[in-house]
Amino acid sequence: MLPKSFNEIPPSEVKLCLKVKNFLVNDLGIDLCDKKIVVAVSGGVDSMVLLSILNLLKQKLGFSIVVAHLNHGLREEAKKEFVFIKNLCDEEGIEFFGGSSDVKVFCKATKRGIEEGARIIRYRFLQGIKKKLSANYIAIAHHLNDLAEDVIMRLLRGVGWPTLGGMKPFEKERSILRPIIFVPKKRLIHFAKAVNLKWVEDLSNYELNVRRNRVRHNILPLFIKENPNFLKSIKNLWELARLDDEYFSSVLHALRKKEQRQGPYTTVLRSEFLPISKTIRLRWLKAIVEDLSKGSVLFSNLNNLDKGIVEFNGEKKIQFPKGVVVEIKRHKVIFTKGQS
Repeated sequence: MLPKSFNEIPPSEVKLCLKVKNFLVNDLGIDLCDKKIVVAVSGGVDSMVLLSILNLLKQKLGFSIVVAHLNHGLREEAKKEFVFIKNLCDEEGIEFFGGSSDVKVFCKATKRGIEEGARIIRYRFLQGIKKKLSANYIAIAHHLNDLAEDVIMRLLRGVGWPTLGGMKPFEKERSILRPIIFVPKKRLIHFAKAVNLKWVEDLSNYELNVRRNRVRHNILPLFIKENPNFLKSIKNLWELARLDDEYFSSVLHALRKKEQRQGPYTTVLRSEFLPISKTIRLRWLKAIVEDLSKGSVLFSNLNNLDKGIVEFNGEKKIQFPKGVVVEIKRHKVIFTKGQS
């Protein structure tokens, strides 16, 4: 059962709920009045706490919630988790939308890893529910430990600043909210026990053949052992990255109006890149390439592209992932989208 009101839970847990409220309303500036939120619930402690907190806040902020749960078809236990969440929603009078998929078949057909394939299918499912219901947001239960893992994963992949700061608390383009991203995992477990929440454990989260699980169970604990305040440092890094991202986004918004787009081609006059600082130039190049490739780009590749544009020792082509090609000519730079 979920707690029905703040009167049913300890003051310390009420305080956490109000911190989430202030984060959404004051920090992110989101007006939730009369909005509908699709809450992604796996049945684990993280998503159960998120559901509980949003269920407590919905009357105070005037929004409504529905629950979405997807069985990826990877574990036998997932069927019981599906029933567990559906029964909870029936008891609480919360609208429930369930789905199932065969991730292994999808990954084999698209030549993707299981983790990537499961993530793609999960977000497609959530976006489908949002569209079907004309909902406003999708709430995901990512927390501070997830953020720390994400930062480490990005560091391993070699991404640049401010992307290195980790996932966004609010992805406007996909209407994704992460209301508890500033809360450590330990605090979520404390909340769950304090309000007598039930949850399920996904044992696949402990399989060390998955990189994210190795980061979670092997690497992140070492960072915390060396620096007990590591999660707080990650939070500070994330907040600084948010501020920088807001600034760079405003600058890039003006610059990107100078792009000429036609079909698979995006063209920019080479002279437009030369007067601006390298830090802005790299972000502009990154934005164009990522738009075309729909994926992250390594700094080393961007640096080579930037050097070719600025120094210009003759026309050249630079290949990026997913078939994106950039041609550097004397007077213009042509970005060509790869064949899908």
